[in-house]
Amino acid sequence: MDFVDPIPGPHTIAPGSLVIVFLHHDQLDHIVIQRDSILNNKWGTFHHNDIIGQPFGSIWYSKSSTRGWLYALQATPELWAMALPHRTQIVHELDAAMVTLKLNVKPGFRVIESGTGSGAMSSVLARSLSPTGHLFTFEFNENRADAAREEFKQNNLSHLVTVAHFDVCGKGGTGGFPGVESGTADAVFLDLPEPWVAVPHAATALKPNRRIACYSPCIEQVMKTATALRDAGFHSIETVEVRLKSYNVREFPFKVPDFGHSGALESSKATEASPCSSGPEAGTSTSTGRPLPIAEESGAIYRCARASQGMRGHTAFLTFATKPHPEAV
Repeated sequence: MDFVDPIPGPHTIAPGSLVIVFLHHDQLDHIVIQRDSILNNKWGTFHHNDIIGQPFGSIWYSKSSTRGWLYALQATPELWAMALPHRTQIVHELDAAMVTLKLNVKPGFRVIESGTGSGAMSSVLARSLSPTGHLFTFEFNENRADAAREEFKQNNLSHLVTVAHFDVCGKGGTGGFPGVESGTADAVFLDLPEPWVAVPHAATALKPNRRIACYSPCIEQVMKTATALRDAGFHSIETVEVRLKSYNVREFPFKVPDFGHSGALESSKATEASPCSSGPEAGTSTSTGRPLPIAEESGAIYRCARASQGMRGHTAFLTFATKPHPEAV
């Protein structure tokens, strides 16, 4: 069972299954289940035989400690990105989601990616284009290309992904995307230090009215890429930055001041209308600011969301553009 399997429903862990091991909220690992094998970590000794036949999501108890346990999760591209060995900086899930949306990747698409890196974005694209599409991913570093190819084989993605060790920018060569015929690609994603160099090759490979996405950490890269896109005839050029803002959702009790029967009813309605408003504190008079008596056993519980103080920093700028139809040029 792999993480692009479209069949819903419970799946059980079997020999050969890729399992994401949930150790802590910010610490994940991955293993391939093998009969009679043992996983050792600081939480204890975990026998693979104990988890075989159990559904994904089960708690896996240690043999050496009654307190040691972990979760055995089914792999998804998002979990895999947290558990895989990072050979390069990866495309985080928010950026990956935006790229997949803007490129409109769907089953049956032929997608080009360069460079492969750690393979996190490749897994996202493979899930979106499965079961009938194909991803052609290019990596100029031979060691990273070989490692990604082995991981795709391990994760049962080989039938969806072709990995090539090649410099698409053509420094010291011709460049381009060997193995992909001109005008046959449905989408192109470039995660390169100099994506503008590969833009003309992407224009050749893309079908008309299809889109390209470029991932660039620096605004100077964006400026050069946008110029290259305009020179290549692309239109609808846009650059976005995706930021993550977390909210802490909790239930809070709100006590209703005793204004008498009608007053309590009015206060209750006001509290229901805006339990998280920034007006006077509950139990305080709006005219005097003095505390009001609280009616016994009066009040309600509301679910409120409070924005976290921090926000994830900048990851990259995402630049998108569309190849025009020949008749529109």
